[in-house]
Amino acid sequence: MYFHTIFCEAENAWALVNSEEYVSFGPVDLRQTNATSYKKITYDEDENTVIIEYQSWTSFNNLNLEGTIIVEFDTSSYRKPRETARIFLEDFFVEGQNVAGRASLQYKNVEEGDNDQYTYNVFEGTTIFEKDGNPVLLTALINGGNYERITGGETLSHDDDVWKYWGTMTGMLREKPNMRYTNTVVQTIDIDDVKYDSAIYYELGCKTARHEFDYPVYSEIKIPGRDDIRYVYLCSQVLFFYETHKIRN
Repeated sequence: MYFHTIFCEAENAWALVNSEEYVSFGPVDLRQTNATSYKKITYDEDENTVIIEYQSWTSFNNLNLEGTIIVEFDTSSYRKPRETARIFLEDFFVEGQNVAGRASLQYKNVEEGDNDQYTYNVFEGTTIFEKDGNPVLLTALINGGNYERITGGETLSHDDDVWKYWGTMTGMLREKPNMRYTNTVVQTIDIDDVKYDSAIYYELGCKTARHEFDYPVYSEIKIPGRDDIRYVYLCSQVLFFYETHKIRN
């Protein structure tokens, strides 16, 4: 969910700059009910750079954001095939946890009338730290993740967007070499010769994620020498079960 939030914030900033025809602006100062809470967006056309600053900001999916996201892209590049936005995190926190690193999203070459589609990369060395401390919780790498916007591409608002994701994230837990993990969400799976959509869907009001159907729904985590874990996403809760099929909340 943290990396999904970063993807959405960067994609939305790219869309905003495109709507302003790539002319410098800002800071656009957005405020919530608490006067000390804000999100500021500034675009520099000479540098082709958007700076997004957060203070106690509640994101579209109810996560607390602090710090800065910087997004770089070329002029007149939004929704153009193979154009890329580059993402840099500076003193950036989600729910009090420092997320450090960089990422990119590249628009795919889609047929006219098809949904928006992106390739999402989170580069090696990206790290989530424990809350209120320095210990590393995990490192993350996403190479060629896939996003498809199912609805909401006609507006600038996050609120009506529904994103579909599938791909693989790899990394290490707590800097322990014996805790290297692979977390995979596949696009489709076959059960009894029937193909099911098994990608994960993200939408407003869903605290985790959801699936198009109640069954099957999961991402699969593999750590060498340990039982496989499958996470089931049901918006209001996350269930997980080991290879032994013992279900837990």
